[in-house]
Amino acid sequence: MPTVTKEDAMAYIGIDYEDAVVTKNLTRSMATAQQKLLGAVGEDIDTFLPEDPRAVELVLAYTDEAYSKRGVSAKEANAKRIHIHDLEQQLRMELRRKKEEAGAL
Repeated sequence: MPTVTKEDAMAYIGIDYEDAVVTKNLTRSMATAQQKLLGAVGEDIDTFLPEDPRAVELVLAYTDEAYSKRGVSAKEANAKRIHIHDLEQQLRMELRRKKEEAGAL
C-alpha cells in the first residue's frame, strides 16, 4: 500500500491543527481511502506498482473526498471525480501490464 502519513493527508486537505476529532475522522478516512484504492485498481498493486506516485495521489484524493464531503459545488465535484477516474484507469492499465510482464495473468 502506498505510504501516506497522517501529516501528508493533513497537508493535502489543508488541516493545520489536530485534535481528537480530527485524528479520529482522518484515520477513518485514510483507512477507507486505502481500501478504495485496492477495490478500484487491484489488490496486487503493492506487488507490481509499489509506491507509485499516482497511487499515493489517489489515496490522498480519496482521503480528502471521505473527510471533506461538505459544500462542494457540483462542477468542482465533477472535475475532481474525472481526475480521480483518470488516475484509477492509468493504474489499472499499468498494473495489468506489470502482471502480464511477470506472467501473472
